[in-house]
Amino acid sequence: MDQDLKKVAAGVGRFFAYALLAAFPVLMLRQDILVLGNAVGEDSLVEACQLALLGLSALAFALLAWCRADDRRFAALAAVFFACMLIRENDAVFDQALFHGAWKYLVAPLVIASLVWALRDARALLAGIARFLAAHAGTMMLLGLAILLCFSRLFGMTEIWAAVLGDGYVRTAKNAIEETGELLGYSVILAASLRYLAQRVRAQVRERRGLGKVAGTRLAAERRL
Repeated sequence: MDQDLKKVAAGVGRFFAYALLAAFPVLMLRQDILVLGNAVGEDSLVEACQLALLGLSALAFALLAWCRADDRRFAALAAVFFACMLIRENDAVFDQALFHGAWKYLVAPLVIASLVWALRDARALLAGIARFLAAHAGTMMLLGLAILLCFSRLFGMTEIWAAVLGDGYVRTAKNAIEETGELLGYSVILAASLRYLAQRVRAQVRERRGLGKVAGTRLAAERRL
């Protein structure tokens, strides 16, 4: 009975956490449109939140690579992947600061170097990917990527909203829909990144405690002898 109540309570807690996760992008859009009065462009709050969530996702996997040697190949590759996405999202900044398309030349060496390093131990890399995909956080990550790369792009297609809005079509509406969908994807991705980081760190703590108990038992047995 008590265990069932705990599971139900945990499920209710997860629902409210997911509800906040889903509401966050809409609240940021509301701030942009109704408070800041911008067109959800490059300087919008929604865009800034996207960059922040991407950076935090990259940092989460970088921390995982630092904390756990058995996850290092996969986690470092994931961190570089999200770092490259962050660079791509800042392409307009690099276009102005350097030259048009500069982000590609920044991303290319990172991708090549990280792949070469990760594939030096392909077995550890594959094991890390498999472990991640088998976890609940892995399923959440796949959902976040699907929202980001598929749903937001398709749902934000210009021809759809031009047909729906007709003569009332304005690009701000299309931007708002697409960018808010992207922010939802980034939110789910960050939640998955943090969840997996916490899971693997907790597992490491339990492993160390287990090794400590085993070592303590052996030492006590040796002393009795």
